[in-house]
Amino acid sequence: MMEIKAVLFDMDGVLIDSEGIMLRAAVDSLKEYGVEAAPEDMSPEYIGGGEERFLGGLAGKHGVKYVPGMKALAYEYYGRYIAEADDVLYCDESKLLRSLKGKYKLALCSAADLVKVRHNIHKIGVEESLFDCIISGDDVTKFKPDPEVFLKAAERINVAPENCLVVEDSVNGILAAKAGGMLTAGVTTSFTAEELRREAAPDQIISTVAELEKIFDRQN
Repeated sequence: MMEIKAVLFDMDGVLIDSEGIMLRAAVDSLKEYGVEAAPEDMSPEYIGGGEERFLGGLAGKHGVKYVPGMKALAYEYYGRYIAEADDVLYCDESKLLRSLKGKYKLALCSAADLVKVRHNIHKIGVEESLFDCIISGDDVTKFKPDPEVFLKAAERINVAPENCLVVEDSVNGILAAKAGGMLTAGVTTSFTAEELRREAAPDQIISTVAELEKIFDRQN
Protein backbone atom coordinates (compact mmCIF):
# COMPACT_ATOMS: atom_id res chain seq x y z
CA MET A 1 0.00 0.00 0.00
CA MET A 2 1.21 3.50 -0.85
CA GLU A 3 1.97 5.82 2.03
CA ILE A 4 -1.16 7.58 3.26
CA LYS A 5 -0.64 11.30 3.76
CA ALA A 6 -4.24 12.49 3.59
CA VAL A 7 -7.69 11.12 4.39
CA LEU A 8 -10.58 12.34 2.26
CA PHE A 9 -13.96 11.70 3.83
CA ASP A 10 -17.31 11.56 2.16
CA MET A 11 -19.91 12.77 4.64
CA ASP A 12 -23.38 11.21 4.39
CA GLY A 13 -23.23 7.52 5.19
CA VAL A 14 -19.62 7.80 6.34
CA LEU A 15 -19.37 10.34 9.17
CA ILE A 16 -23.11 10.63 9.84
CA ASP A 17 -26.10 8.34 9.31
CA SER A 18 -28.16 10.93 7.48
CA GLU A 19 -29.58 9.12 4.46
CA GLY A 20 -32.92 8.33 6.12
CA ILE A 21 -33.28 11.90 7.33
CA MET A 22 -32.50 13.28 3.88
CA LEU A 23 -35.06 10.94 2.37
CA ARG A 24 -37.67 12.17 4.85
CA ALA A 25 -36.76 15.79 4.02
CA ALA A 26 -36.99 15.03 0.31
CA VAL A 27 -40.39 13.35 0.59
CA ASP A 28 -41.81 16.17 2.72
CA SER A 29 -40.41 18.96 0.52
CA LEU A 30 -41.57 17.35 -2.73
CA LYS A 31 -45.12 17.23 -1.41
CA GLU A 32 -45.15 21.01 -1.79
CA TYR A 33 -44.48 20.46 -5.49
CA GLY A 34 -47.31 17.97 -5.86
CA VAL A 35 -45.04 14.92 -5.71
CA GLU A 36 -46.23 12.10 -3.45
CA ALA A 37 -42.87 10.32 -3.26
CA ALA A 38 -42.36 7.30 -1.01
CA PRO A 39 -39.22 5.80 0.57
CA GLU A 40 -39.45 2.81 -1.78
CA ASP A 41 -38.90 5.20 -4.71
CA MET A 42 -35.30 5.54 -3.55
CA SER A 43 -32.84 3.89 -5.94
CA PRO A 44 -29.23 2.87 -5.09
CA GLU A 45 -28.05 4.69 -8.21
CA TYR A 46 -28.90 8.02 -6.54
CA ILE A 47 -26.57 7.45 -3.58
CA GLY A 48 -23.47 9.62 -3.73
CA GLY A 49 -24.55 11.49 -6.84
CA GLY A 50 -25.73 14.72 -5.27
CA GLU A 51 -29.10 16.03 -4.17
CA GLU A 52 -30.17 17.29 -7.60
CA ARG A 53 -29.87 13.79 -9.00
CA PHE A 54 -31.61 12.36 -5.94
CA LEU A 55 -34.52 14.81 -5.88
CA GLY A 56 -34.76 14.87 -9.65
CA GLY A 57 -34.98 11.10 -9.72
CA LEU A 58 -37.74 11.01 -7.11
CA ALA A 59 -39.71 13.76 -8.83
CA GLY A 60 -39.17 12.21 -12.27
CA LYS A 61 -40.69 8.93 -11.14
CA HIS A 62 -43.89 10.88 -10.59
CA GLY A 63 -43.74 12.80 -13.85
CA VAL A 64 -42.59 16.09 -12.33
CA LYS A 65 -39.58 17.99 -13.65
CA TYR A 66 -36.86 18.97 -11.18
CA VAL A 67 -36.52 22.66 -10.32
CA PRO A 68 -33.82 24.20 -8.05
CA GLY A 69 -36.35 25.25 -5.43
CA MET A 70 -36.87 21.59 -4.56
CA LYS A 71 -33.33 21.30 -3.25
CA ALA A 72 -33.45 24.55 -1.30
CA LEU A 73 -36.66 23.47 0.43
CA ALA A 74 -35.35 19.98 1.11
CA TYR A 75 -32.31 21.46 2.84
CA GLU A 76 -34.59 23.61 5.02
CA TYR A 77 -36.43 20.50 6.15
CA TYR A 78 -33.16 18.61 6.55
CA GLY A 79 -31.64 21.28 8.79
CA ARG A 80 -34.56 21.02 11.20
CA TYR A 81 -34.71 17.23 11.16
CA ILE A 82 -30.98 16.58 11.64
CA ALA A 83 -30.80 19.05 14.54
CA GLU A 84 -33.53 17.10 16.35
CA ALA A 85 -32.30 13.62 15.43
CA ASP A 86 -30.84 11.09 17.84
CA ASP A 87 -28.52 8.17 17.09
CA VAL A 88 -27.17 9.49 13.79
CA LEU A 89 -23.49 8.93 14.57
CA TYR A 90 -21.77 5.61 13.90
CA CYS A 91 -19.09 6.06 16.55
CA ASP A 92 -17.36 8.97 18.28
CA GLU A 93 -16.53 10.69 14.99
CA SER A 94 -15.34 13.87 16.67
CA LYS A 95 -12.77 11.93 18.72
CA LEU A 96 -11.60 10.02 15.64
CA LEU A 97 -11.20 13.13 13.52
CA ARG A 98 -9.30 14.95 16.25
CA SER A 99 -6.99 11.97 16.70
CA LEU A 100 -6.16 12.04 12.98
CA LYS A 101 -5.62 15.79 12.86
CA GLY A 102 -1.93 16.54 12.61
CA LYS A 103 -1.02 13.02 11.54
CA TYR A 104 -2.73 13.34 8.16
CA LYS A 105 -4.22 16.07 6.05
CA LEU A 106 -8.01 15.86 6.36
CA ALA A 107 -10.52 16.78 3.69
CA LEU A 108 -14.29 16.57 3.51
CA CYS A 109 -15.59 15.77 0.02
CA SER A 110 -19.36 15.74 -0.34
CA ALA A 111 -21.71 15.89 -3.30
CA ALA A 112 -24.13 17.80 -1.07
CA ASP A 113 -24.23 21.59 -0.99
CA LEU A 114 -22.26 23.41 1.68
CA VAL A 115 -25.40 24.30 3.63
CA LYS A 116 -26.08 20.60 4.26
CA VAL A 117 -22.42 19.85 4.97
CA ARG A 118 -22.44 22.52 7.66
CA HIS A 119 -25.57 21.07 9.27
CA ASN A 120 -23.76 17.73 9.49
CA ILE A 121 -20.48 19.13 10.81
CA HIS A 122 -22.41 20.88 13.58
CA LYS A 123 -24.22 17.63 14.43
CA ILE A 124 -20.94 15.71 14.64
CA GLY A 125 -19.62 18.32 17.04
CA VAL A 126 -16.46 19.51 15.30
CA GLU A 127 -15.33 22.79 13.80
CA GLU A 128 -15.02 23.36 10.07
CA SER A 129 -11.39 24.34 10.71
CA LEU A 130 -10.64 20.73 11.70
CA PHE A 131 -10.57 19.92 7.99
CA ASP A 132 -7.73 21.19 5.84
CA CYS A 133 -10.29 21.70 3.10
CA ILE A 134 -13.97 21.15 2.43
CA ILE A 135 -15.17 20.48 -1.11
CA SER A 136 -18.95 20.42 -1.54
CA GLY A 137 -21.36 20.15 -4.41
CA ASP A 138 -21.10 23.94 -4.75
CA ASP A 139 -17.47 23.57 -5.84
CA VAL A 140 -17.80 21.02 -8.65
CA THR A 141 -19.50 20.70 -12.00
CA LYS A 142 -19.23 16.92 -12.27
CA PHE A 143 -20.51 14.50 -9.68
CA LYS A 144 -19.43 11.05 -8.59
CA PRO A 145 -18.49 8.67 -10.21
CA ASP A 146 -16.47 11.50 -11.77
CA PRO A 147 -13.36 12.11 -9.59
CA GLU A 148 -13.54 15.93 -9.68
CA VAL A 149 -14.47 16.38 -6.01
CA PHE A 150 -11.54 14.26 -4.81
CA LEU A 151 -9.00 15.65 -7.25
CA LYS A 152 -9.91 19.20 -6.23
CA ALA A 153 -9.39 18.30 -2.58
CA ALA A 154 -6.02 16.66 -3.25
CA GLU A 155 -4.87 19.71 -5.20
CA ARG A 156 -6.02 22.10 -2.49
CA ILE A 157 -4.21 20.25 0.30
CA ASN A 158 -1.17 19.66 -1.92
CA VAL A 159 -1.09 15.87 -1.61
CA ALA A 160 -0.61 13.57 -4.60
CA PRO A 161 -3.72 11.48 -5.38
CA GLU A 162 -1.83 8.20 -4.83
CA ASN A 163 -1.14 9.30 -1.24
CA CYS A 164 -4.82 9.98 -0.48
CA LEU A 165 -7.14 7.50 1.21
CA VAL A 166 -10.78 8.12 0.32
CA VAL A 167 -13.42 6.86 2.77
CA GLU A 168 -16.73 6.26 0.99
CA ASP A 169 -19.97 4.37 1.48
CA SER A 170 -21.27 4.43 -2.07
CA VAL A 171 -20.36 2.58 -5.24
CA ASN A 172 -20.33 5.90 -7.12
CA GLY A 173 -17.97 7.40 -4.56
CA ILE A 174 -15.51 4.53 -4.59
CA LEU A 175 -15.48 4.46 -8.38
CA ALA A 176 -14.80 8.22 -8.37
CA ALA A 177 -11.86 7.85 -5.99
CA LYS A 178 -10.38 5.00 -8.01
CA ALA A 179 -10.77 7.02 -11.20
CA GLY A 180 -8.70 9.70 -9.47
CA GLY A 181 -5.94 7.23 -8.67
CA MET A 182 -6.58 7.17 -4.93
CA LEU A 183 -6.67 4.46 -2.28
CA THR A 184 -10.16 3.54 -1.14
CA ALA A 185 -11.88 2.33 2.02
CA GLY A 186 -15.48 1.25 1.50
CA VAL A 187 -17.83 1.56 4.48
CA THR A 188 -20.70 -0.94 4.59
CA THR A 189 -23.40 1.48 5.70
CA SER A 190 -25.26 1.87 2.39
CA PHE A 191 -24.13 -1.24 0.50
CA THR A 192 -23.09 -4.68 1.70
CA ALA A 193 -19.46 -5.76 1.58
CA GLU A 194 -20.35 -8.12 -1.27
CA GLU A 195 -22.00 -5.32 -3.26
CA LEU A 196 -19.03 -3.02 -2.75
CA ARG A 197 -16.57 -5.72 -3.83
CA ARG A 198 -18.62 -6.62 -6.89
CA GLU A 199 -19.50 -3.12 -8.05
CA ALA A 200 -16.49 -1.05 -6.97
CA ALA A 201 -13.70 -3.27 -5.53
CA PRO A 202 -12.35 -0.89 -2.84
CA ASP A 203 -8.87 -1.52 -1.43
CA GLN A 204 -10.30 -1.99 2.07
CA ILE A 205 -13.77 -2.67 3.44
CA ILE A 206 -14.77 -1.50 6.92
CA SER A 207 -18.05 -1.37 8.83
CA THR A 208 -17.54 2.12 10.36
CA VAL A 209 -14.88 4.81 10.26
CA ALA A 210 -13.72 3.61 13.69
CA GLU A 211 -11.98 0.76 11.86
CA LEU A 212 -9.73 3.20 10.04
CA GLU A 213 -7.34 2.90 12.97
CA LYS A 214 -6.61 -0.68 11.87
CA ILE A 215 -5.63 0.51 8.40
CA PHE A 216 -3.30 3.14 9.83
CA ASP A 217 -1.82 0.67 12.31
CA ARG A 218 -0.95 -1.68 9.44
CA GLN A 219 0.67 1.16 7.54
CA ASN A 220 2.77 2.15 10.54
